[in-house]
Amino acid sequence: MRVPSTTTIINRALDLRGDAQRQHDTATINGIDTLIKNLYRGAKAKWAIDGALLVTSVNTLGAVYVVTEHTCDCPAYAPCWHLRLRALLLDLFQTECDTADMHAA
Repeated sequence: MRVPSTTTIINRALDLRGDAQRQHDTATINGIDTLIKNLYRGAKAKWAIDGALLVTSVNTLGAVYVVTEHTCDCPAYAPCWHLRLRALLLDLFQTECDTADMHAA
């Protein structure tokens, strides 16, 4: 799977942030804000062959964190923004697949 552009990811994150704001979900808003901030700071991601997401650290030069469905090997407390990024990327991929299916039908 390809990782969408940073702009695409941030736009989707802002959509989700709006939903969280309407529900007064402060924890989700804070998590999305952290995700957006780190993408602006230059964090990059790519998918590994085993389905894990590899995310570059914006704080530790050269560090790359491995993010799986429920875990991340970063030193942050769970849930970290890397897990949120993985879920968001899978959501974007699902939307892309659904749209392709609609156009094919």
